[in-house]
Amino acid sequence: MAEGVAFCPQCGAPQIRVVTLDPTGEVVSNGAPVPTSYVSSAPGVRALHFPEAWWAAGLAVLAGAIPVIVLLGLPPGVGMIVAGFLSVLFYRRRTALPRFTVGLGARLGALCGLLASGALALGVAVAATVFHQGQRMRDGVLDVMQQSMARMASPPPPEVMELFKTPVGIFLLGVFFVLATVAFSVLGGLLGAAVLRKRDGS
Repeated sequence: MAEGVAFCPQCGAPQIRVVTLDPTGEVVSNGAPVPTSYVSSAPGVRALHFPEAWWAAGLAVLAGAIPVIVLLGLPPGVGMIVAGFLSVLFYRRRTALPRFTVGLGARLGALCGLLASGALALGVAVAATVFHQGQRMRDGVLDVMQQSMARMASPPPPEVMELFKTPVGIFLLGVFFVLATVAFSVLGGLLGAAVLRKRDGS
């Protein structure tokens, strides 16, 4: 096939190029230098490989979010930033990518946030159905919210608190929690990707 052709003209199969870095830092493919354009389309540079991504995200939650929140007593947002950051480092170590994009870091952070939200939701469901702690957990969350609103300079009207006592309010609260968890972990993923790009000089 001619150089620079991305797909086979006969069957449409994409060319497979093995992109690596030589000791001098030059990009090589099958032993010969290749244009920089091939690096951006190299397998694994932009695409998220889910087996490695799930492993990295899960390990980041266990090693980052849980110790920060449970052992250090820091806010959950801080724990998810740490988890998102670690998920990028673990994924890079697992895959040894030649370059790491900011978009890939954001997707890893989002996956980390969704995994943490799903694990927490599963734990709440088990506690509510098996151990019958649903009402107790709900009352605890409402007490924390009420105390937080009381400390505000302009507290919201009582109707807002009454809304969160309804099924619709509980659902909205859960959606907000998931979005906030994902947002903080995405921030951590972006920070991790930025650190790797700076270290790699890209």
